Amino acid sequence: MTTWTVQATVLRVVDGDTFAADLDLGWGVWQREVTGAPSRIRLLGVDAPERGEQGYEDAKILLGTLIPPGTIVWVESTKLDSFGRALCNVTLLDGRNLVELL
Repeated sequence: MTTWTVQATVLRVVDGDTFAADLDLGWGVWQREVTGAPSRIRLLGVDAPERGEQGYEDAKILLGTLIPPGTIVWVESTKLDSFGRALCNVTLLDGRNLVELL
């Protein structure tokens, strides 16, 4: 199983388990979010409430507090989900695991 690990710059929090980010692929190559091609990261092992469900806003606010726009994180993934989002373990630059903080 191939695993890739890259740094990502958080653009915005989408909901309690997903955020948009620009990915630094190395050697000056970036995967940047553009209109029609979202660059979304889904937290592996987290299932937050969806829009319209109880707890949605609280979950989104919590994630946004931990990784506000501009935050740089490490993302590690082995696959994409059915929506094309990278399913990732996310680590803050200080070494803390984001899912454990949630």
